[in-house]
Amino acid sequence: MKWLMTSYVLAMASLAAQSAPQDATGMTAALQGSWTLTHVNGKAVSSLGQKSSLAFTGNTYVVTTNGQVKERGIFRINGATNPMQIDMRMTEGIAPGSTQLGVIQVASGTLALKTNTIGAPQRPTDFKADPRYVLVVAQKE
Repeated sequence: MKWLMTSYVLAMASLAAQSAPQDATGMTAALQGSWTLTHVNGKAVSSLGQKSSLAFTGNTYVVTTNGQVKERGIFRINGATNPMQIDMRMTEGIAPGSTQLGVIQVASGTLALKTNTIGAPQRPTDFKADPRYVLVVAQKE
């Protein structure tokens, strides 16, 4: 399963060069709206019996699972890095006030987001499967 997920993300990376936002403003614009989570750490969300989504409005985000808000916060994109970096400061959820550090890319209606776990200080640098991080893949609704 990890091989499949890694292959999927690497294929997305090759598409990213053609259709990805090129700066923080472009990435923020591309994120706007709702995204249906399809995979978390290589596992299909549907196989977990859940429907989860991630919605971006302006510089805020909301994570819902089965219709209930699980996390809410504000985000900031650093477009000067490759891959682009995202900081997600949680205002509501399991650890309000904490900041998740991640990398993000959008290509052809698919979002890949990889973040550190809450309390872990290191930002991921790629989209390879790694148990130290959370890797989310989502499709634009």
